[in-house]
This record gives sequence, C-alpha cells and structure tokens, in this order.
Amino acid sequence: MFIVKNHLIDCDAYPFVPDNLGLFEHRRSGQLGWDKKVQGRTFLLPGGKTGLNLLGDLVDSPVLNANPLDYLKAHQYDVPKEYDGKIVLFFGTIYRYRVGGGFCVRGLLRSDSKYIDLSIGLENPLYDEHYVIALNAAA
Repeated sequence: MFIVKNHLIDCDAYPFVPDNLGLFEHRRSGQLGWDKKVQGRTFLLPGGKTGLNLLGDLVDSPVLNANPLDYLKAHQYDVPKEYDGKIVLFFGTIYRYRVGGGFCVRGLLRSDSKYIDLSIGLENPLYDEHYVIALNAAA
C-alpha cells in the first residue's frame, strides 16, 4: 500500500535557534513525511523527573527534533488534534540559554487561537500531565 504524506520536513537541516538560545545538540533523523493523522503520537512524561533525567531515558527513543516544531508554527492547520491542551516538547534538539547556561528544549503550546513555541528548562521537575514528548510515529 502506497501512502502519500502531506509534507516533507528535512530533519537533517540546521534548526531555528532563537536569539536567547544557543544550539547544544541536534539529532538528525532524515526526511520526515508529515501527516497529522499519523504523526500526532506523543509520550506522557513520568511525573517528577527533570528534563535532564529524561535525556538518558530517551537516548534510543524516536523523539522529534525542533524542525517539525518550526514547520508546525508555520503550518498550524497541520498540528494534530492530540496536541491541543498539551505542551508538546521536541527533545531531539537541545538548546542552552545564552544567559545562565542552563539546558532547555523548545515546545509547542496552543495559546488562544494559535500555536506558539516556548522553551522549557531541563533542570526543573516536569510534573504537569500536560507535558508530552513528540515522537516519530514512522520510526
């Protein structure tokens, strides 16, 4: 069976780096065929772990890097319904704050009628059940 994907995202490309961040690590994962009906898969974070603790747990997981996040900001009609009400974190790209030097990942959050991106520091516990990790459903 041949499946046509809506859009192709280059997950090998250099990601967008906001002015207040520096790039620390970027997992390259090739071309990603984006279909919001398929790619909405997420992983609920185990309560009370910090993002830094999770990095070791996620080494072999098919986490998405920040390139799909940037695509979704530009193509908001392609954001999966499963992302509503959640802060979706893209652990495949790790950033470092320019001031203070702490590590963070970028996430996607619905605010009013549009999706925005934000950075979440990895030193703090992530307790809220609204935090999820974006996974590559094709992997």
